Parts: sequence; C-alpha cells; structure tokens
Amino acid sequence: MKFNSSGTFQWARKLGGATSSDDEDGIDLSVDALGNATVLGHFRGTFSAGGQSITSAPSNQDLFLAQFSSTGNLNWLQKKGVGTAYEYADAMRPYGSGFVITGHVSSGPVSIDGITRNPDGPKGFVAWFGANGTATAVAAFPAAQVDPNDLAVLPTGDAVVVGGFKTSLTTGAGVLTAPAGVERAFAVTATIGGTAVHGFTLGDSSETRALAVDTDEAGNLGINLRTTGTIVLGGVAYPSAGGYDAITTMTSPTGSVLWTAGKVGSNGDDEPRALDIGLDGDLYIGGDMDNDANVFGTNYPIANPQAWVGRIDDPISEVGANRYFPKNPTRVLDSRDGTGTTIGPWTAGQVRLVKVAGTAGVPIGATAVVLNVTGTGPTTATHLTAFPAGQTMPTSSNLNLAAGETAANLVTVKVGTNGNIGLFNNAGSTHVIADIVGWYENNAAGARFNGINPKRLVDTRDGTGGVTGKLAAGTGATRTYTLAGVAGSGVPAGATAVVANVTATGPTTGTHLTAWPANQAMPLASTLNVPAGATRANLAIIGLSSAGQAKFFNNAGETHLIVDVVGYFTTTGTMFTPVVPARILDSRNGLGAQTTPWPAAPTSRTVKVGGLGGVPATASAVALNVTVTGPTAPSHLTIWPTGQAMPTASNLNFVAGQTVPNHVVVKLGSGGSLNVLNNSGNAHVIVDVVGWYS
Repeated sequence: MKFNSSGTFQWARKLGGATSSDDEDGIDLSVDALGNATVLGHFRGTFSAGGQSITSAPSNQDLFLAQFSSTGNLNWLQKKGVGTAYEYADAMRPYGSGFVITGHVSSGPVSIDGITRNPDGPKGFVAWFGANGTATAVAAFPAAQVDPNDLAVLPTGDAVVVGGFKTSLTTGAGVLTAPAGVERAFAVTATIGGTAVHGFTLGDSSETRALAVDTDEAGNLGINLRTTGTIVLGGVAYPSAGGYDAITTMTSPTGSVLWTAGKVGSNGDDEPRALDIGLDGDLYIGGDMDNDANVFGTNYPIANPQAWVGRIDDPISEVGANRYFPKNPTRVLDSRDGTGTTIGPWTAGQVRLVKVAGTAGVPIGATAVVLNVTGTGPTTATHLTAFPAGQTMPTSSNLNLAAGETAANLVTVKVGTNGNIGLFNNAGSTHVIADIVGWYENNAAGARFNGINPKRLVDTRDGTGGVTGKLAAGTGATRTYTLAGVAGSGVPAGATAVVANVTATGPTTGTHLTAWPANQAMPLASTLNVPAGATRANLAIIGLSSAGQAKFFNNAGETHLIVDVVGYFTTTGTMFTPVVPARILDSRNGLGAQTTPWPAAPTSRTVKVGGLGGVPATASAVALNVTVTGPTAPSHLTIWPTGQAMPTASNLNFVAGQTVPNHVVVKLGSGGSLNVLNNSGNAHVIVDVVGWYS
C-alpha cells in the first residue's frame, strides 16, 4: 500500500494465490526515482497480481517480482528461479534505475534469467537487476546452512549481505567457519560483477545472527546482531541478559570492529530487526521485545510484546570528521573527447552524472571531491551547477559563462549516489571539463584544514615571492615558488597543501595557468583561464612538495601572477563536513538581511554565516561559492574574518556588467561572521554554502 508524504493513504493492491494451499510471502520492496514500487517475495503454487499469474515448479518454491507504477497499476509480474529447489527471498535494496536482492536456496543451482552460479548444495546469493526486472549479475556463497537477513549497497554497486550460517561458508577469499552446532553471524561482500569476494564473522562461541546492515559514506558497516550468551566484539565481552539480546556494532569494510553499543536485553527475547544510517551519520535502530528490556542503561517495563526504536551517536561519523587528500590534478571529465561522459556538449537544461569516487585514485569512501570545473564554447550566456547525485538540485551556480568564453572555477561538492555528482547546464550548449585536485574522506591518514587571514605570497608586479616580471609561456619558463615554511607566511613547514586565490592580470593573450606540486609531473589540467588584457581569479587547493613548493605554468603570452594564501592542510587542525549547496545571502531579494547592492570601499558589510545553511555556530571556517552580478564598474571583492584586519588580497575580480563566481574558503571571525568589501562601484553579492570546518 502507498501513503503520501503527509501520511494520507493512496492505494493498496492484493498479491497472492487463490487458495490457502498457495503459500506466498512478500518480503521487501524497492521504489525507484519514477515512483515505481517493486515487491520481492517467494511463493508456491499459483501467484496472481493485477490480472496476471505465474506458477511455481511442482512441489517447489520460487521467487516473484511484481512492479507497480506510482498510481498502483501493475507494470509487470515475473517468476525467478529454475524450480529445482526451495528458493527464499530475504532482502532488497534500490540501485541505480534497478535493484539488488539477496536470498538463499536449499539445494541445487542458483539460476536467475539464465545466469547460473554454484550448481551443488545450499547457498546464499545476491542478484542485480535492471529497471525491467531482468538480472544482470548473480553471485553465490555456498554454506552448509545459511540465512541471509539484510543487505546494503555500496556506492560502487557492490553489495554487503549479512545473516547467519552454520559449519562453513565459502567466499572468493576463503572459508568462514562456525563452532559445531552454533549459528554465527556473517557479512559477505559481493561485487557487481558477480563474485563473492570476501567475508568475515562476528561473535565467538555464542549463537549470533546479523539481522540488519547499512553503510556510511566511508564504507563502514553498521550491523545489528541478535545473540544469546556472552559475545566478544573488538576484544570486549558483552554478557547475556537472558533470551535473545540485541547489540549494534560498527565495523570497517573488512570487519575490524570500530565500536560497539551496549546490549539491549532482558530475560526475554529482544531482536534488532532494522537499522538505518541517517544523513547525520548516526545509527537509527528498531526491533521488538517480549519482556522488560534494559536499553542502554534505562529499564522499560512492559507486560506484552512491543516494538522499540532508538538512535545511536556514531563517534567516528563522517559528519565533521573528513580530512583532505591532495592529488596531482587529474582530468575525469571532458565532453570534447568523451572522457567521463558521452562526446558532445551539455544541452540546455541537461543534467549528466559524473563519476568522481572510485575513479582517478579517489576511493569509494570519499565524502566530497574538489574539482576545477571549466566551461568552454558556450553558445549563449549560461551557468553550471554541481550537486550530489540523488539529491534535489540546488538554486545555486558554480560557474557563470558568457557566450563564447572559456572560464574555470574551483568546486567542492559532496559525493552523491553511487559515487556520482550531477552537473547541470542552464542555457544553450557548452562543453564541460573537470579536473580532480583532491578529496575529503573519513580517514585519519588525511590532512586537516587551518584557516589564516589572507596573505599575499606571490606578486610578480612587485617581486613578492622572489621574482619581478611577468610569467612567460612554456614549460621552460615554469616558476617554482615556496609557499610553506616562509617567515611571516602563516603556513608552517610540513603543510601538504595550501588553499590560495590565484590571480592572473595583464595577460598579453588569452591563456591558462596550471599549478601543481613541485615534485610531480605537470598535469593535463588548468587552474585558471584568462582572456587577453583581463584580470581573473580562481581559488585553488595546491598540493605541495615536501619542501613546501609548487610550480606555476603559463600556456601562452605573458601574464602577471598573484597568489593569496587563505589556509593550509597539515596533520592538525579542523575537519570538513560537506553539505548540499544552500543559499544564505542574495542582495537582489533581501536574503541574508542585505537588500541593496554592495557599495564601494571603504564601506564593508558583515555577513553572518555560523548558524545558517547547515553551518553550526561552532564552525571555525566555511567553504562558499560567492557570486557577483550586475556590477557598475570594474572592481574586486575582498572577504576576510570579522574582527581581523582587512588583507591586501582579492577573492573575485570583475568588470562592469559581468557575472562572476569564485569558490571561497575562509576562516569565520567574531560571531561566526565574515566581512565583504567591494572596491569600486556597486554590485550585488550572492553566497552559497557548500561545507564547513570544525
């Protein structure tokens, strides 16, 4: 049955046989992006739905899949299995436009839509399906006795199945064993290609079964266990309270116990049947109990069986725990040659998915990526928007383009469904290029951010940084600058990367600049694109060599170079939380308490950020996309922490009538606020939050 988001009943449909001898069980369901609901179960005899019928093999049990449209009409009804054994459906999850299921068979082969695995003996299985209900891959894991209970789908499409087994269970990495006569909890990872690659067990000599699982963005597994007797997890013993007890644990993808919550239990049976990891990184669990239960130290007396629900704070949640991993810039998208997408420009209103995690050296556990996104050859003025795949597109822009121009902007974007982000083009057609320069991950090996009041370390107009004069074209003219460990720079030796606003001014011809770690090969990537005679700025996160150095390359003509450092990454500091872009300021419509354009210097305005757009009041720095539109004169914006001296630095450079965005990473000042100054004329300012540091 279906209810709308307000809880109002919409429709219900009957599925099943005509007589009591026709056994059927609906086990799980999955809903796709179009609102189609696919129901999974198993049956014997004749099974009917929406005027269609299927029949199982004589004296055997088969699987069924029934899909209903968003309005309750039957799209299709299908039988799965070969009919030579009892086949059981156990769980189902959505994946892409299709779904993944797990189940088990009593004997014989697993054969679904012509894909056959392991012809002998009882086994569990995982099967991947397209939107039309046809299997695309099947994996199996033989066991003497196995009962899968739940599964979770990783961003790669690989599936993690949990449940219980006896005696032995075989995976591609070896055999898992259980004490004689004792059920033991298991977790098995099966690849989307159809191989059960590895698995692990939980518990020791006690009867234990895994009933529910979910995965966080780092690939860690939250698992609900039902156990009797004392269970040891991560070297800690958890005594039984009598009957079945419930316990929740978090493990790494390979089974290392990260933490365990206390038992939920009493002298009755307590079963933790459901688990979901929320967007906040916490674990939400539910189950049932048939007697008084002690839930994490609080006793709940009951007279009859009842359901329970709880929330567990994850102490190593990805929220606020993401560290940065710089990398030599790597191209992952170029619509001109088909890299990462189909060949051809984005059309008006088009969204394409771009794979950013699980590719180009970025792990599947990445929670956000940092990209330099370039638009080239737009047929009309337009803007591009980057956002997490699977989430609603925000009302923000990351890159604004005039007809015919080539421009770039740094983008930090949360990783969405299946390791993808969405990229949207508003008008006309344009080619899009993206180079990954780093990623954030819940991994202690990464670096932490430290914001500083902006500091100019390179200016070829006056010799700041060591060299006076424009940067010439070609690899022979590449310059090396020391950006860490310089007296007065605010960036210590040992920093692995700097966050810097890179500006080109006075170029003699249209060109692009590339910045990269001094000890690595020059990448096929651009940091900043600038037309002849213009002044352009772009934020860059630049990896550094062990000597704290980076190289800068100019492609054509000559240009002055300015580098203003606003922060750095090292082993200590703050960690990152990505958010779906949220607009907190727009002076065109009064959002953020600013109802008029920014006036010219010396008047600056204070912008409140802490407590808005998903940024907590305790945040120490923020990642923003700042846009200027409708300026009346050539000018630049300077952004710095409230309560500190205004730096000699610029964040955005623009000419009259231009719309220009730039990524801004900046420390928060007094009251969680920033100061914003416009140098000349008047200009509207727009601010979108993409993440915060704490």
